[in-house]
Amino acid sequence: MRLGVLIVALLGILKLHAQSQLDLLVIDSLMNDPLAGARVEAKATVTNDILLASTDIDGRAQLSLPNGKISLTVSYVGYSTLTREIFVQNNRPLQITVALAQSVEVMRIMTVTTSKYDRPLEEVTVSLDVIKPNLIRAVNALTPEAVLDKLPGVSMLDGQPNIRGGAGWSYGAGSRVLLMVDDIPALQADAGSVNWTDLPIETVEQIEVVKGAASALYGSSAMNGIINLRTAYAKSEPETRLALFGGSWGAPAQKNKQWWNEDSQPQPMQGGGSLTHKRKIGRLDLVASGFYRWEQSFRQTSWSRAARGTANLRYRFTDNLSVGVNLNYNDRNSSSYLYWLNDSTGALKPSPATDPVNTLSRRFFIDPFLNYVAPNGDRHKVLGRFYSVDNALNAGRSNSNQYYYGEYQYQHSWGSRMVLTTGVVASGNAIEAELYGDTTFFSRNLAQYAQFEFRPFKKLILEGGYRIEQNTVIRPDIVGADTLIGGRQRESQPVFRAGANYKIGKATNIRASWGQGYRYPTVAELFIETSAGFQIRPNPRLRSENGWSTELGLKQGIKLGAWQGFADASVFWSRYFDMMEFNIQVPGLYFQSVNVGNTDIKGGEVSLMGQGNIGKVPVQILAGYTYLDPRFRTKEDQERALTTTDRNVLKYRFQHIAKSDVQIGLGKYIDWGIVYNYNSEMVNIDEFFEFVIP
Repeated sequence: MRLGVLIVALLGILKLHAQSQLDLLVIDSLMNDPLAGARVEAKATVTNDILLASTDIDGRAQLSLPNGKISLTVSYVGYSTLTREIFVQNNRPLQITVALAQSVEVMRIMTVTTSKYDRPLEEVTVSLDVIKPNLIRAVNALTPEAVLDKLPGVSMLDGQPNIRGGAGWSYGAGSRVLLMVDDIPALQADAGSVNWTDLPIETVEQIEVVKGAASALYGSSAMNGIINLRTAYAKSEPETRLALFGGSWGAPAQKNKQWWNEDSQPQPMQGGGSLTHKRKIGRLDLVASGFYRWEQSFRQTSWSRAARGTANLRYRFTDNLSVGVNLNYNDRNSSSYLYWLNDSTGALKPSPATDPVNTLSRRFFIDPFLNYVAPNGDRHKVLGRFYSVDNALNAGRSNSNQYYYGEYQYQHSWGSRMVLTTGVVASGNAIEAELYGDTTFFSRNLAQYAQFEFRPFKKLILEGGYRIEQNTVIRPDIVGADTLIGGRQRESQPVFRAGANYKIGKATNIRASWGQGYRYPTVAELFIETSAGFQIRPNPRLRSENGWSTELGLKQGIKLGAWQGFADASVFWSRYFDMMEFNIQVPGLYFQSVNVGNTDIKGGEVSLMGQGNIGKVPVQILAGYTYLDPRFRTKEDQERALTTTDRNVLKYRFQHIAKSDVQIGLGKYIDWGIVYNYNSEMVNIDEFFEFVIP
């Protein structure tokens, strides 16, 4: 009798704790695309227990559910919430697909850069702009540089990005804006420079631009902001896209600046094309592309030929485990010069004082990665990169380097209220270059970071984060006139950030943020020695720069019939200590990267972005105005800069920047657009260029 009672009791316990596996797929009801980051809530009707999960990058989630009736609720920003009841029986796994329909609320834009996971644009705590592929195709952008220049507050100075006046002209070295491809740094490691032709514009899913210091998550070089190119994955249906382009430059308004003619020198032109293919092959996702471009520039004697091939592969072993590798190879041959003859008839002709720069470059990167979502919802990510650069240049300017990058990232959430993201990073660089004294240098970066996000209640988001970073350069004991016993330079630096976002209305969010910035000098800034019509000399004792950025902003969602978008307004203030810039040195009249002193950059920005139909006509708008007040903090710093004006304004900055891009659909196959860009006068440059160069 007692044995029978015991058996019945054990069976009752087993039944009470029986669990069944639910495999859930969440997709867009119209496009059938997976929705990453959808929130899943499962409530047991009998016990009232609640289980929470979120979908992975493939729109999938797994939950272990008790037997009985379950109320399943799936929600995603910009989509209507769906609730349904399911019945769970022991040892009978369930597979369910939930299709969510887009809601009639304000447009849905998701971003990953500020939090390392998908989050709605209106919930971020800093200024962030997002560029979608339709704008890239509409303006026929051949490199990301061309479309980034359309963003409010962003200026491209000789290929170097400048966000809200945070950087001047850097001579191709030491970018203050961190460029990333799929969350991995993509700057040329020895110089901190951007190679725009390396970047696969034809496979970009979206470009995210963070304005302001972001070193707490991304480290050195994120001093002034981040540009993150996120490439596309294959969708449910195969897709092949062929794009051909061509064009020419018209004559300058001042006819005396035109150097070409029909008889001896042809009109400057460019042309090329790209081919992209995306498809799913079982559990394998494939995206492959090829690109070619030739250009005869409007700058006399400047030309280029560029070819690129890419392949992105991802294999999904299970719904929770995927691995892959992204491949990119570039080949480029070009000729250019640093500055032109004069500001009148020779404005587009090379100065005889500057040597032509002939370049034959071959660059490639290999990016392996792994994503794993544990049964409890914890996310593990491993990212890697091997980036090889071989630049063969004339006049003793050749350089080659190999860059290694590895990152492990872990993320844990406590329901929908708290998220912890943490990780470790290790990277290294081996450099050999005539530019740096024809010797070998090694650099290394080690870092640990964490960011904590907390929702004390539904409308308020609080963030806090830090990063501890160590930079090391291994160099010869003697470089020029500088001696360092052991040849090792090392520096450690902690940086912090905090932010908040509060939803004050149905489609209105106010944000505030403060974040530190930090930038360790690149090998080029420390050790470059070359000539470009003037001498550029090394500065091995260059100090790192640091600072902070703070901002207060308001984002308002807009819905006018079928047209949706966001209006944004913000005020900001950036302060830099020991800012690094190339500066003319007297006596000697040579350039050198030096710490120019402390600076303040204050300003404000308003912008409007959106898309949809006005009546029956598709209209897309991206517009904004930025006001900047970039200053040296002391009179001594201003005088030491040797500039072309007595006004206290930083070199190579604009005070007023206004931009607008309006695209209108005219039928199924034709788009019409109008672009307006305005920069106020650049009143301050290096005095050397105005008075010394013939």
